[in-house]
Amino acid sequence: NAGDRLTKQIKNYLYSPDGQIGKGFTSQVFRGAIDIHTGTNITTDEPVAIKVIDTRGNKTEVEHMLLRNEIKALKMMTQENVVHTYEVCQTANNVYMIGELAKGDLGALIKEKGTKQTYVGAIKEDEALKIFKQILQGLQHIHSKGVIHRDIKSANILLKKGTPKIADFGFAEFANERQGGGYNVGSPLYMSPEAYRKSQYSEKSDCWAAGIILYEMLMVSNHSKALTTIQ
Repeated sequence: NAGDRLTKQIKNYLYSPDGQIGKGFTSQVFRGAIDIHTGTNITTDEPVAIKVIDTRGNKTEVEHMLLRNEIKALKMMTQENVVHTYEVCQTANNVYMIGELAKGDLGALIKEKGTKQTYVGAIKEDEALKIFKQILQGLQHIHSKGVIHRDIKSANILLKKGTPKIADFGFAEFANERQGGGYNVGSPLYMSPEAYRKSQYSEKSDCWAAGIILYEMLMVSNHSKALTTIQ
């Protein structure tokens, strides 16, 4: 039938082009499963997220290097506060990253709660500190693997059953393979001064960005003004 014609398969995973849940410059993210009718996969019995990257969009050596770094870094992550990747597959034109599916992100939660609460922060202090502690635990794991994330921000903290999980390693680099300065990556309002002004990144840059997230959770009552407030 028509639904079957729309179903795409990569190895044991199925997804439909109509099931898109996210989009980047050269990538799309779909809700997927081992069996499209039951919504389960053989590893976890849960739906999965399938990130499809069109490698034809990578025109420069830096873009190719960043994709290699992303794949390498994701395969190393095993801590519960970092998004888990089950498998990475490659074809002639695409890279497929199959990982756990989260429902929402911290940025969206801040926006949602910021419109409902009457106190100063979007998220209450005890809840914010709990989230912050778990973000730091995830960062500790990332840094222990020699990886610098370089794009820590609330939108890249996915939430799965209330557990924050650091995601999107598209700008990651390895501390022992630093290429030096020369180009900015990440999101400006979360950048440390040395990253923003000199394109210099380190583990401390990630910690700075985590601090901005804590500020965002505690101090932003109106998310429409969040960027101006943090700036």
